[in-house]
Amino acid sequence: METFLGSKSRRNLAVDIIILSVCILFIAAGISVTGTDIKKGDDGLWADFVLDALFLWPVVNICIKRYKSGRAKKYAFVISQNRDNVMNIAELRQGLSVSMGKVIPEPAIEKEIISLLAKGYLCGISYDIASKNIIIQIMRTSQPIEGQSVVCPSCGTVNTLINGDVFQAGQFVRCQACGNPLKG
Repeated sequence: METFLGSKSRRNLAVDIIILSVCILFIAAGISVTGTDIKKGDDGLWADFVLDALFLWPVVNICIKRYKSGRAKKYAFVISQNRDNVMNIAELRQGLSVSMGKVIPEPAIEKEIISLLAKGYLCGISYDIASKNIIIQIMRTSQPIEGQSVVCPSCGTVNTLINGDVFQAGQFVRCQACGNPLKG
């Protein structure tokens, strides 16, 4: 699933919470300070409104990006469950309806998948508008590679894969000596 998530869908929760709390603190402080000193014809009210809007924008922006990131994770989960290299919208719709508990119309799914791909929330796939297919661009193997030796590019240690070590999309076996990911 992590393979299909773009850089924008990997948001740091702690950073978002800190930014949100600072913005909400400044909004609340601005409202409490100016709430008692409103006079007729006072230009300070407009300045306070502009400052509140400036602090409110990051709050709204973070909420929107969190929502889109959550949607991208649901799409990536359904796409990662598919074992073919091509997935049509009907299969995606069926998987989403099972995981979300509600049925989403195909045009809405198509519009959202195009938007998530264009904005960098999803990667490793492409969407063919003519055939309405999602094309998975990452090679997958489902059979364990047992007994294969892989040399670590960092330290040069020869690692022998054991039963259960599978090179799948986004899943790398780690070097036994240095811990860096190995590529098959």
